[in-house]
Amino acid sequence: MVDEGEALAARYALQAAIVAGLRKVVLEVDSAKLYNYLSKCITEPSYFGLLVRDIFYLAKQCNYINFSHVWREGNKLAHELAKISSNYVEMMIWMEECLKRL
Repeated sequence: MVDEGEALAARYALQAAIVAGLRKVVLEVDSAKLYNYLSKCITEPSYFGLLVRDIFYLAKQCNYINFSHVWREGNKLAHELAKISSNYVEMMIWMEECLKRL
């Protein structure tokens, strides 16, 4: 059940990025299983496998995509946002603009 939740969150994040017009995406996940499936292009006939397939389908809409594994300890902000999200019924998206300095 936790694996499916991680995959569902990753799918929603990628979908939100595409809807926002982003086409160069780094999708960071803290699930070792999900990262393994994404980095090795593994799918299976299960609910988790279908979510991974959806992620691959959405990824085709990107000009560039990289799947990255982040250890939970290094992902404290996402953990805090997840705790806050339990107060909301609808999906909420927090976006921050990053400016690249030359």
